[in-house]
Amino acid sequence: MVIVDSIVKLKECKVSVISNDIIIIPVFMSTTLHPIKNGISLLYLYDINTKQKYIIPVCHPDIPFNADKSDLEKLTNGKCYVLNKWQLSYHLTVKDSLDISFINYLQDAKVLEIEEGNHFDFYNYYFPDRSDVGKIVPITKHIEYCDSIIDKIKDVPNFNNWTYKFYDDAIDLFSEIEKNGMCVDIDKFKARYNSKMLVKNIVHTKYNLLTSAGRPSNSFGGINFAALNKDDGTRELFISRFEDGKILEFDYDAYHLRLIADLIGYDFPDSSIHEHLGKQYFKKDSLTKEEYELSKKISFKALYGFIPKEYKSIKFFQGIEIFIIELWKGFNNDGFVQSQISKRKFSKEYFKDLNATKLFNYYIQFYETEKNILVIEELLSFLKGKKTKLIKYLYDAFIFDMHPDEKHIVEDLEKIISKGGFPIKAKIGDNYHNLRYLYNREKNTWK
Repeated sequence: MVIVDSIVKLKECKVSVISNDIIIIPVFMSTTLHPIKNGISLLYLYDINTKQKYIIPVCHPDIPFNADKSDLEKLTNGKCYVLNKWQLSYHLTVKDSLDISFINYLQDAKVLEIEEGNHFDFYNYYFPDRSDVGKIVPITKHIEYCDSIIDKIKDVPNFNNWTYKFYDDAIDLFSEIEKNGMCVDIDKFKARYNSKMLVKNIVHTKYNLLTSAGRPSNSFGGINFAALNKDDGTRELFISRFEDGKILEFDYDAYHLRLIADLIGYDFPDSSIHEHLGKQYFKKDSLTKEEYELSKKISFKALYGFIPKEYKSIKFFQGIEIFIIELWKGFNNDGFVQSQISKRKFSKEYFKDLNATKLFNYYIQFYETEKNILVIEELLSFLKGKKTKLIKYLYDAFIFDMHPDEKHIVEDLEKIISKGGFPIKAKIGDNYHNLRYLYNREKNTWK
């Protein structure tokens, strides 16, 4: 173990590891703050080739030297694996680094079993209001913690470079959405939630791409941003940060059904899918309201591969059944299938509890996520230099904080999101709950 307590030792450390593969475990100031409000206490560096360990302080009083972040951006010409790269990237960009959590996740869809920061618990209890608990925890405790987890992560599995790069780029995209944050009515927010979450009048979301089903979760500080209650006033808290601004939401129409149709080569009309299928279910040219609602329920079951016998003769369902059979056959014969866009592998070795229907569900959800990542990339690129912000992504919806001077870009956003033949609906309002007012493009006014 080498304690880097001077600029000379830091230079010696960098010379020692320059050609080797290393693992970096960052220790943060807090285990409770959002990454945007957090900081770095130290870096624990493990040289995979020599097994040597280094402690590089960034801000800790136990060591009279604190490394400058600019000296830590490039530590090796070998492979540099980082635990919690997503969180670290808010404060330090380690060039050419690889997220070891993601590498393991892409291998077997399992999250590394690490109790992150459990050595903070005692100090969090006695110093609940401190945002720099990482400085209070003795450096020996940080070292013990890092030593306890290095054995769990030092054997890095092989990985597909293209697949990894796709998801590594996605980390940056979701980080940008997080940094945009969601503006809130401060008084209403404080009446419901912890005010420590606020940065002025902004609360920041926190996405997690390491989920078994492939859909990013989005929660922080006791708020599940992916499932904000529509009925108890929660959504009214979220407003525009701009004077006379609006909250704008685009959501896809029958998105999963259209994704499935895209995969099996079935052409839906631009009109309502539920009406199109309902006419086939009930063998009628027009539907009652009750039949339309029943059509939605029947189609919903089909999303999960449960196709009622009486509807299996419908061409769309025939295509689904053939697709499921072929997908399952490939999974068993080849030992894996690959996701549609990133070519991520679903290996039989790791996905042992799958059946044909569950595999189909996973495949569709990964297709949804990966397709939407490409949409997010295009949206964020388009919004560069503009005031309007993408503030939330939700499976089949994109939510924006719209600047009043940029009404003219609504149509551009719509074109990006609906590209490829995926119809969308637009809603707009003064807050995230009141989205009953649609944008009138012909009059170029807020309706």
